[in-house]
Amino acid sequence: MRARVALTTLSLATLLALLSGCGNSTTTPAEETTDTAATQEDNNPADAPKTDFTNGGACTDGTDVVVRGSNLTPVITGQCGRVHIEGIGITANIESAQTVSILGEDHNLTGDTWGNVTLQGQNTTLDSPITGDVDLAGTGITLTTTTPSAIEVKGENTRITAQSIDALTLYGVNHTVRATTINKLELRGTSNTVVWKEGVKKPDVNEGDNTLKR
Repeated sequence: MRARVALTTLSLATLLALLSGCGNSTTTPAEETTDTAATQEDNNPADAPKTDFTNGGACTDGTDVVVRGSNLTPVITGQCGRVHIEGIGITANIESAQTVSILGEDHNLTGDTWGNVTLQGQNTTLDSPITGDVDLAGTGITLTTTTPSAIEVKGENTRITAQSIDALTLYGVNHTVRATTINKLELRGTSNTVVWKEGVKKPDVNEGDNTLKR
């Protein structure tokens, strides 16, 4: 009789334990591994450039490349896909790229044909024909280019020289832009100077005390 009571008590305790576990979220080792992998993929997306061209190299068929470091002088030839530059004091020649993204300061980058360009940093010089959109954010940036589709500038003390700009938008202060043609112009900052000859006759937006010469 005592054995039967003990067995019944044990069975009841086991059942209660199982029922209480049903309401709790339990992570298995396999799930933990999956979650960790997912987090790593979020931090390092599969489509991020992975080919290291710190010492330069030749792109083939749209190679996506990355250059990270300080005081580097890579020469990157061929038809690249996306080129990511990050660090301090990088002097590079990027022959051709669909997209160039830049982070850091004191860079000097040149090229022959670039598509879209994004830059976040300071004291950086860019000199290349550009056919796509340009997004600049920082201070002390100098851009010399040809016929970009659109340029947006945030920050201060940016200098731009271009042949023709489809759309120019300036935020911030103390920017100077010189172009032969500007087809659309928005000035959302102050103390900026824009000089052009052809295209739009006046800004669509002029929110500050800016100098305009046409």
